[in-house]
Amino acid sequence: MSYYLSKKFVVSNYFTKFVSVIKQKSIMKALNVVAAFLGGVALGAAAGILFAPEKGTDTRNKIAELLRKKGIRLNREEMDDLVEQIASEVKDAE
Repeated sequence: MSYYLSKKFVVSNYFTKFVSVIKQKSIMKALNVVAAFLGGVALGAAAGILFAPEKGTDTRNKIAELLRKKGIRLNREEMDDLVEQIASEVKDAE
C-alpha cells in the first residue's frame, strides 16, 4: 500500500511540475505578444511623426518639445541623431 501511495505522489509531483511549466510558457507567450504589440505601436508612432506632411523643422520642434516635457534635453546634433535613428528603424521594419 505504501508503494502505491509513493508512486501516486511521484506521478502527482510530475504532473504539478508539468502544469507549472505549461503555465510559465503561456505567460511568456503572452508577454511576447504584448511586447511585440508595444514595439509596433512605438514604431508606428515614430513613422507617423516622421512621415507627417509637415516641414522637418516643425516635426523636430514637436519632438524636442515632447522630450522637454518629459525632462529630456537634447542639443541639435543629438536631436538629428535621434531622428536618423528612428528613420533607420522604420526603414528596417519595412
